[in-house]
Amino acid sequence: MTRLVFLLAVWPMAAMPAREEVAREFAKTVTISPGSRISVESRHGDVVVRGAPGNQASVRAFIRVSASERPAAEQFAAGIVVDVTNGAGELRVAVRYPQQPGGGSFWDRIFGGQHLGYSVRLEVMAPDTAPLTLRHAFGRVEVDEMKAGAAITNDNGQVTVRKGRGSHRVETSFGPMRLDRIAGDVSAVNNNGEVSISDVAGNVTMRNKFGATDLARISGTVDAQGDNSAVSASDVGGRTNIVTSFGAVTALRIRADLVVKNDNGAVEISDVLGRADVTTKFAKVRFSNIGRGLTVRNDNGGVDGFKVGGNVMITSSFAGVQAAEVQGDVNLQNDNGSITVRDIKGSAQLQTKFAPIEASDVRKSVSATNENGAVALRGIEEGATVRTKFGEAVVERVNGKVDVSNDNGAITVRQVKGGVSASNKFSRVKVEDVSGTVDISNDNGEVFASGLRRTPGKSCEPIHLSTKFSSLRVQLPSDGDYDLTASTHAGKIQSNVTIGVTGQVSAERWNGKIGRGGCELRLTNDNGNIEISGGRS
Repeated sequence: MTRLVFLLAVWPMAAMPAREEVAREFAKTVTISPGSRISVESRHGDVVVRGAPGNQASVRAFIRVSASERPAAEQFAAGIVVDVTNGAGELRVAVRYPQQPGGGSFWDRIFGGQHLGYSVRLEVMAPDTAPLTLRHAFGRVEVDEMKAGAAITNDNGQVTVRKGRGSHRVETSFGPMRLDRIAGDVSAVNNNGEVSISDVAGNVTMRNKFGATDLARISGTVDAQGDNSAVSASDVGGRTNIVTSFGAVTALRIRADLVVKNDNGAVEISDVLGRADVTTKFAKVRFSNIGRGLTVRNDNGGVDGFKVGGNVMITSSFAGVQAAEVQGDVNLQNDNGSITVRDIKGSAQLQTKFAPIEASDVRKSVSATNENGAVALRGIEEGATVRTKFGEAVVERVNGKVDVSNDNGAITVRQVKGGVSASNKFSRVKVEDVSGTVDISNDNGEVFASGLRRTPGKSCEPIHLSTKFSSLRVQLPSDGDYDLTASTHAGKIQSNVTIGVTGQVSAERWNGKIGRGGCELRLTNDNGNIEISGGRS
């Protein structure tokens, strides 16, 4: 084994024998009948097909052969045949190679022999109204101005098609693909090469692996699928469907619906007139200016965007989610990632864990559910519901009822028109500037309520406040009329408000009327003081 490795290592350094090259050309012109097809078959070299008006076809071939000895090169070159057959409604052009000389041992084939090298550059000038079928391998293919459609297959080489009409089906591998200015549908397949398709007046179907794809200015629909490759689509007139993995997806200026399915790649979409549906993992999703609604499913990746003309539904985990300027409802669900929404014309349903929720300027109601994270809602038009634990809950400027439940986190509610219901444990509850019913229950945390007002047109707004092992304070409006029941244990009741006492009174229990009475005011504390004061009306 050591000797073999040594021999293979030193062989490339040995002096290579001089090369002999032989070149020859082939040319033929034929007239084809109207409606005929053109078929081209070749390999090992470039193929160029160009369309032109008329019914004549010209074929030229440039043959190159090299070998270690000139006779061998001449013999092989002479055996290369360019076969041009015209008839039966078809012009066939085929390049055929002789069989290479073989024989000899393994070592002869490596170190001996003629070391043949060869190629044929084929140029075909064809009537542009003839449908084209082209099969090629190991070389570049270029097709220009064929106006009756084309089926092109190339292995291990670049393909370029320009200014075509009719349906085009193009396949290649291990080389880039360029299709430009095609008036007709396009079907493209590439393995391990870049794809660029632009200015197509028709639909595009594309399959690619291990190479970036760029689709631009497509008037019809787009169906693009890539494996381990980036995909970009812009200025598309029809429905667009993109599927790929391990590569970024960019979709811009789509004038219909958009669907993106990506595994482990970022997605950026903008200016979509229809609906957008996006799925990805482990990467960021960005969106802007979506016309009719948006759905995003992301695992372990963030979602961020603004300006959606319909409803928004987003699910994600372990990264932040943000949505702004939404004309419809929003439904955002996140695991262990933050949620932020603003300027929502519809309602908002927000759910996450271990991260904050923030919502502002929502025209309808908000429902926020959080486990072990803070919640902040500001500027809500039709009521708010909050459920959280171990994080502060702040609710401000709400037209409508507020319902807040928190375990072990502070609650602050301000400027509410519609009443407040709040429950908490082991932390403070503070309510300010509220019109409507107030119902607060706290275990082992302070309760403070001030700036309580009647809703216009209502004579009674009941107030229920209870807590344990902490203080309870309430500041009543100057024009309030209440039937008071206040009780505590191991604490005192204090008031600077005039109370018409009824029944038996003690330091721990009061019953009476404030003002004219008539509206229930119930204050309950276990092992803490109760303070009643007059204040703002």
